[in-house]
Amino acid sequence: MIEGTASVEAVNSVVGKILADFEGEVSPAVNKLVTPNTGLMQLDAITGGIPRGQVTILGARPGMGKTAFLVNLVSHVVVEQGLVCLYFSFEQSKEDLALRMLSKISRIPSTRLRQAQLRGTDWSQLTHAVDVLSKGKLYLSDSSSLSPEELLSECQLVLKQLGKIDLIVVDCLQLCRGTAGASSSERDFELAEFLRGIKTFAIAANCSVLISSQVDRRVETRLDKRPRLGDLREITSIEGRADVVILLYRDEVYYRDSESKGTAELHIVKNRSGELAWVRLGWIPETQIFCSL
Repeated sequence: MIEGTASVEAVNSVVGKILADFEGEVSPAVNKLVTPNTGLMQLDAITGGIPRGQVTILGARPGMGKTAFLVNLVSHVVVEQGLVCLYFSFEQSKEDLALRMLSKISRIPSTRLRQAQLRGTDWSQLTHAVDVLSKGKLYLSDSSSLSPEELLSECQLVLKQLGKIDLIVVDCLQLCRGTAGASSSERDFELAEFLRGIKTFAIAANCSVLISSQVDRRVETRLDKRPRLGDLREITSIEGRADVVILLYRDEVYYRDSESKGTAELHIVKNRSGELAWVRLGWIPETQIFCSL
């Protein structure tokens, strides 16, 4: 770093860090931070997981399974990878989220858990899931009144107390409390500033950020209802600030007799560090699990 500057650094120092990262990939002796990933091999191969220092957006229409996908991912990151996750939910309570994670880990249908209709080996599977999830480093917030600025402040407080955060999840972007009476352009500016702020935080804290986003209902007027990048709500702020944008689609939501029933599509429509592609996943509605095919 050049003395007296905020960030000017010689290229030999930069490439030295890159080489160290490569060595960390191939040498187990090197203490290297693990990148949070989805546990879905096809998707992770394209995006490199949920990269640290970047903002990943997950967009979909209601009913497609945005929250289910986030729950699947967070369960994997916390239980399988042992990483620290901070989850802000503007749509569901902490108890609902925990119940969905227990369903995913135990493989007990969420409807049976909600109705306390356990049978056979359900109880042992549930107690095992409770034990596993309780050991995870997962921190939940279900305050529906947080503004973008307050959410960032919460992140900073949690980082100060825990010492590190590996993954921040926000569900969902448009439900952050905005300024009362703000015009659409003012709201777009608010969200753009929030995305800029959380990207800056992600870089400084070396953590990953995953944010769900609503998709405009105009997709439902088209014959092909798969969402596109331009269908995201507040697209101006998202398109300019996000590093990766993934759009989730399940054909059976619109067409009950679809030949693609029991599957889902993930379309990577923006990827600063890789290719644009799409992958097909399996979908198990009873436990709301997405899985590799």
